[in-house]
Amino acid sequence: ILFNVCMNKIKEEQPDILINTDVLKDIIKIFTEEWSVTLTKLEQKLREIKRRKKIGLMTHVVVGYPTLDATIRIVKIMAENGVDFIELQIPFSDPLADGPTIMRACEKSLRNGTRVKDSFTMMKLLSSQVSVPLLFMAYYNTVFKYGVERFCKDAKLAGASGLIVPDMPVDQEN
Repeated sequence: ILFNVCMNKIKEEQPDILINTDVLKDIIKIFTEEWSVTLTKLEQKLREIKRRKKIGLMTHVVVGYPTLDATIRIVKIMAENGVDFIELQIPFSDPLADGPTIMRACEKSLRNGTRVKDSFTMMKLLSSQVSVPLLFMAYYNTVFKYGVERFCKDAKLAGASGLIVPDMPVDQEN
């Protein structure tokens, strides 16, 4: 479900994008098999939203923007003020599915020296301090370079409730 949000836009703008579908299938397999306990938190929030017949609110931060410490404070403020989900975007040098504001935030975060390992450290810290489901948003190149299985397992261990990979083809979700 979460992958669909950005994928339609990517398919429109980048119809010729080539992605290794076998690796994407591995992401989905690992995600569904390994994340059953963590997904419960996400599923509970989705059921609560449905039961209350309200619109859920997912907010977004780029890890390390404007600084790592500021990101932590921002996420805690979001959680304290009733958001339903928080997306922690791992900064990427060429975020195709993002507009100019998020692109600039990624650039600043990367200039500050933010690395993928910082995102995992932040997820681990925040997932122990807030009750809101936290999701990683990462571009496929980041996941692939890190190692698909390792990325999924480390994200789970860090407390991520899910992944958003916007440049993953929609037809690979199942």
